[in-house]
Amino acid sequence: MISVVVPCFNSGKGLVENLQKLQIMLRETGLEWEIIVVDDASTDDSAARIKESGLRVKVLQNDKNRGFGVTVDAGIGVAKGEIVFILNATDILPENSDYFKKMIAHFKNVKVFAVAALKKEDEDHGCGRIYFEKGFFLHGPAVGNKFSAWADGGAEAVRREYYLKIGGFDPLYKFYWEDVDLGYRAWKAGYEVFFDPKAVLVHEKAAGPIAKVYSERQRRVMNYRNQMVFSYKNADLKHLVLHCVWWPYHLAVALKNLDGDYFVALWQAVLCWPQILAARARQKGVTKLSDDQVLLFFQK
Repeated sequence: MISVVVPCFNSGKGLVENLQKLQIMLRETGLEWEIIVVDDASTDDSAARIKESGLRVKVLQNDKNRGFGVTVDAGIGVAKGEIVFILNATDILPENSDYFKKMIAHFKNVKVFAVAALKKEDEDHGCGRIYFEKGFFLHGPAVGNKFSAWADGGAEAVRREYYLKIGGFDPLYKFYWEDVDLGYRAWKAGYEVFFDPKAVLVHEKAAGPIAKVYSERQRRVMNYRNQMVFSYKNADLKHLVLHCVWWPYHLAVALKNLDGDYFVALWQAVLCWPQILAARARQKGVTKLSDDQVLLFFQK
């Protein structure tokens, strides 16, 4: 069986229409399947619409808005399939039903943790690399690489056993960097994230729920904050020391540019230290590779 987990927030009628299309594609695969929609405490009638649609869909509802990672985690927790597809079906769908079998084929390799699909938007993308520069981990697109540092949170398939083993999405990230964090932890645990450019998802040009709910400044602060959290949480001793060496430089740049958002993000990241230390302790049990060993996969 394959499971498809669909996170939902204020998705309404559009999601029901896309779930109908998704259900048709899944039937065409000839495989056993299930769709699990997890509503992240929508303020509209999204959950009711889905329940009343008559579709073969299981609906879960968060008690309050918890963010993408926690929402997906709830769906994977009850999924019956060994391979779980995570799909932002509000605004993204497979190009055709072949998508599912193309993605599943890669899991014959027991080292594969996740497979990243190609997303067709303004530019085709789906493969990413991670690197360390001036004391911080950064991420960007990778060209011509069969491996990806992570799989986009709403456009991937994961092996449920490994996902649960490394702890799934970290609730420290409400949005931004949560998928990079998951992928990086998988690599450090000795697994691989594969990129398949032939497994295509079509993305509609519409503002996602994050852009609708959070201002540009809030999103910028969250991106800063999560980049810091990622570095504190995942760096080994060598890279933590390098981060400290570069810290005065980043403070000076922020002061020079009067970048108040940087200091707001820094304070928010500092407040996360108890959770960061707990996460680092948990990761010790599954981490097998150093940062340098993982980063070597994604050198230019």
